[in-house]
Amino acid sequence: MLKTTKFAGFLLILSLIFSAFPAISQQTQKTPEERAKLRSERLTEKLSLNETQKQQVYDIIFNHASQVDLIKNNQDITKESRRDQVKTLRTETDQKLQGVFTKEQTDKWNTMKQKMKEKHGKKNGHKKHGKKNKGNKNKVGNVN
Repeated sequence: MLKTTKFAGFLLILSLIFSAFPAISQQTQKTPEERAKLRSERLTEKLSLNETQKQQVYDIIFNHASQVDLIKNNQDITKESRRDQVKTLRTETDQKLQGVFTKEQTDKWNTMKQKMKEKHGKKNGHKKHGKKNKGNKNKVGNVN
């Protein structure tokens, strides 16, 4: 159960990383190459990847970023279908990345993902909680 929770958190993190700031115009969005370079450099630093791993990670992330762009630009499918396709792609990308890392790197990576999930969860939980409380206060106010 805990592994499923960690994995779901990672998927959420990857989603945020690869689809951040959708309101920014296409002109200012980074290309798949730029996104892959930045992300692979961060992972290289955080996980102490060797040159072979760095290239493999770059290739995996570049492929992911390119496919996400294709999915998001496909106006022939529904929003839900795009979301499902990106989610599936994230799962596949996660599995590919895990195949590149050593056991120690995978452990560190999972810790990083968990921290991001907790940080993201607090932000979302706070927003949802705030809306829920506000709604409850209004209901309580209406009852009194």
